[in-house]
Amino acid sequence: MDEARYYLAESLYQTGYAEDARREFRIIRAIGPSSEYFAFSLVRMIQLALRRGEFDAAESLYSELLAQMPPGYDGSLGRYIYGRALIERGDGEKGAGILESVSEDGDYFGMAQYFLAVQDVRAKDYHRAINRLRRIKSLVGEFTPKSEEVLEQTELSLGRLHYEIDDFPRAVASYTAVDPKSKHFADAMYESLWVLLTRNDYMILKIHDEQLDFDHMSNEFGDFTETFEVIRSSEGADAMTGEVTDLNETMADMRAMFAKIDEHLANLQKEAIGNYDQLVENAPNSSRVPEAGLLLGNIYTQAEDFQNAKDVFRRMQSKYTDYYNRLTAGYPRLHDDSAMMAMVGAGLAETDAYEGRDIPASLPANMPEEVAYWLAEDKKVRELFAIYEESLAKRRDLDEMLRLIDECERELRALENSAFPILKETRRRSLELIQRSETLRTRIGAATTHPDIGESQSEKISAYLPILAGDEAKLLALQSTLEQKKNQTLAAYRQTYRELSQPVAAYQPSVDQVYAEAANAAARQAREEMGSIQNKLLGFVQKSRAGIVDAEYREAETAARDIKDIQKEMNEELRRFRIQYQTKDKASSSDDGSADEE
Repeated sequence: MDEARYYLAESLYQTGYAEDARREFRIIRAIGPSSEYFAFSLVRMIQLALRRGEFDAAESLYSELLAQMPPGYDGSLGRYIYGRALIERGDGEKGAGILESVSEDGDYFGMAQYFLAVQDVRAKDYHRAINRLRRIKSLVGEFTPKSEEVLEQTELSLGRLHYEIDDFPRAVASYTAVDPKSKHFADAMYESLWVLLTRNDYMILKIHDEQLDFDHMSNEFGDFTETFEVIRSSEGADAMTGEVTDLNETMADMRAMFAKIDEHLANLQKEAIGNYDQLVENAPNSSRVPEAGLLLGNIYTQAEDFQNAKDVFRRMQSKYTDYYNRLTAGYPRLHDDSAMMAMVGAGLAETDAYEGRDIPASLPANMPEEVAYWLAEDKKVRELFAIYEESLAKRRDLDEMLRLIDECERELRALENSAFPILKETRRRSLELIQRSETLRTRIGAATTHPDIGESQSEKISAYLPILAGDEAKLLALQSTLEQKKNQTLAAYRQTYRELSQPVAAYQPSVDQVYAEAANAAARQAREEMGSIQNKLLGFVQKSRAGIVDAEYREAETAARDIKDIQKEMNEELRRFRIQYQTKDKASSSDDGSADEE
């Protein structure tokens, strides 16, 4: 009995009948721990008390839950609900203590730890938050729908936290661990590109000063080498030969180190390209795609791959200029609510949440599919479209009822105008019987006057005449009764039809009004978001142009630097030539001196 009552209470709770649900849960609570639904009912009562702001009642129910915890029930849901409510109310210490008490094998352990990690982030205790999230990853193993969502959020949060503490490799590793089928995948790939871009900037800035110092040192060392070659044969120069050799090896090691750094930056560029390709493959319509494309162009520029950078920016400029022009040209048509709703419906048709549902999915002519998807991504648009969809369903139901009413009207009129075959046959048989009866009465009359019939026999035969007359009257009465019954039945049908159709007719204006208001509100919000999308498209175009200019400027700077490097190499070559020439000249002078002595 308590099982049926619990499911009744749960149904009332889920459908929003809070007071009715509370009443049923109280009855189960009164049964006590002997009911297997006792703890579940207490948890629901805690939730209902918190919704009403009855915190004292919620605390009392929570204490009762702990005191009478049934065997085999972990209580993690009750702890999670009450602990979280305390933190949100402002009692962070007590709430955190309750959430910490959720055991590792509890169903809501991951949710509790995740919420605590959020509090750590708010307190800027990133390392503690990271430790909590790692703990979730290690302990939440089985992929139920809830745990899968927790793990996806955990990976995303770990990526953001590692980014905050400049642990870029782990940040990228966390982002790339998000399942491509996850709704968070587009965000993860986009943010991974940010990390790679930041990591490159971080490394370039870190080595910039060192590279300048090394270049300066290389120049000075070149001058020193030139001087040393001149004085190599001088007295005391031999003692410096070893030190010069060591310096040469150190300089070579430093050159190799900078070459490795350049190679590492190139690998980061490849990783960024791979993540971008993953994003395009698994979430091609996401609004993150153009934003990620801009980041990819910047990464190419950063890696001094200017041609690829300009190619990326030019493709984006061309694509989103086209989108902007198409959207601007088609925007007047979108002032029609149905066209606007078709745009939203086409975008929602791409998402799992609306898969298989009856929504308008046809795009207005010349509208890009990506734009429809971006439009449907807006939370407010989705909420209003859901209301619009419900009102549309009610309107369709009403249309179906009106169709059925019209069909009933046609059938009823057909019945009213119908001769009814069974009644027609009954009338025909009655008339046939009456005619046969009249024929029989005529024959009886003739028989009573026949000379061969005696008086006594004539009286016996004449006795049948009233019987026949009575039967004829009954047949006529039966015809009248059937006709009357037919009319009464049709009248009853007509009355029932009126009673059933009248509320529908009265209901129609309100349904039409709700539908019109819902469609108007959803379309208005969609138009506002469409204006925002137009600005985004224009922004993508402008940023692409800026990216091209930046790439060309940096390319020019790099060319100037390359020229300086060439000049530097030429100077070094001249230095080596001078050293070689001076050495030969010195040797020649020595030979001339020896000849003079001889």
